[in-house]
Amino acid sequence: MNDDVVKNYLIHNDNIIEAKIFDYEVTKIFPGIYEVIRVIDGVPMFLEKHVSRFKTSASLLGFDILIDEKKIDAIIRKLIEINDYFNGNVRIVINNFYNQTPDSYFYFYKSSYPTEDMIADGVHATLFYGERNNPNAKSTDLAIRDKINEQIARMNAYEALLVNSNGEITEGSRSNMFFIKNKTIITAPEKDILSGVTRGNVIEIIRRSGFELQEKNLEANMLKDMDGLFLTGTSPMVLPIRSVDDMKFASANNGIIRSIRESYLQLVNDYINSHR
Repeated sequence: MNDDVVKNYLIHNDNIIEAKIFDYEVTKIFPGIYEVIRVIDGVPMFLEKHVSRFKTSASLLGFDILIDEKKIDAIIRKLIEINDYFNGNVRIVINNFYNQTPDSYFYFYKSSYPTEDMIADGVHATLFYGERNNPNAKSTDLAIRDKINEQIARMNAYEALLVNSNGEITEGSRSNMFFIKNKTIITAPEKDILSGVTRGNVIEIIRRSGFELQEKNLEANMLKDMDGLFLTGTSPMVLPIRSVDDMKFASANNGIIRSIRESYLQLVNDYINSHR
């Protein structure tokens, strides 16, 4: 059984399989696409937006595949039922596109959620000089993942901020980034990143709240001048960053960041209540 997989059963092409006897190497076949969907109180969060991104990822890799939202919802809820597990991250992988019917895998994936201290104080991050080959597609091509993980471990960091060949911070290795300067919020253009579902929800919150939003890449040498920064993702939701390498930030006490996090948590609660 793969260490990143939790619970006893997975679903492969509509068939229930025992996790302990399954060969997870087949989920790494490239080309392949994947999504990680958070389940809270038995509800697959923002499913329709994850399905939309699934379709985008497949298209960017040159494949036109049928992805049925209702079927995916039914499979996830079946996975929840057979594992009797109502809170966690579900990883969905679709690969072997050259087959008449591509292979699909649904399983509960090892999750790491921020602690209360991380939320209250912020987390540490590090700058990593590198970028994805195809940043817009969430694919199983993870060529730089091992190098990133090694640096994260060596620097005792929660996340790595990717710096491209132009010296610009684009995104986190597993998250999207937002920076605060005065009352302006800065985030990278969607064309340059793997835009997450949480990022999209946060941008909607920012626009509704009336904050100024600039979609542009931030030069790494300008990071020290920011008032604060935060990351977004399926597991961390909205999480302040207190330091990047030797640079310190008062992100956890920034009023804009706190307001965005509170609005996001309300959005999550509203979604759960309307999709039970």
